[in-house]
Amino acid sequence: FHVKSECFEVDNAEGDFDYTPTEPDLQPFYQEINGKLKVLIYNGDTDPAITSFAAQNWTSHLGFDEDQHWRPWTVDGCQRMGGFVTRYKGMFDFVTIRGAGHMVPTYKPAATFAFRKA
Repeated sequence: FHVKSECFEVDNAEGDFDYTPTEPDLQPFYQEINGKLKVLIYNGDTDPAITSFAAQNWTSHLGFDEDQHWRPWTVDGCQRMGGFVTRYKGMFDFVTIRGAGHMVPTYKPAATFAFRKA
């Protein structure tokens, strides 16, 4: 089950990243389903379009209490850095994938597979 938080129209004719939201704010939806469905919001930390800082800010403003504060996670359970994760009460996680751009599975397939268990 996948839910996208925002959709964008891109105008990159000039080489600048000009994104225009095309969907309404879905924060109330995520607040309603928290605890009913497991939700994972993830971002590549090198994404110039939707930065991990913007996504982290968005998730932190949903008002959920943290279960686990911002911490590193590894691809191999030991040494290979995967990124960072914040866990919120109600089965809601925010994960960053180190070194991944906008298309996370394309840039970091091993980390994409591993972060399900982060």
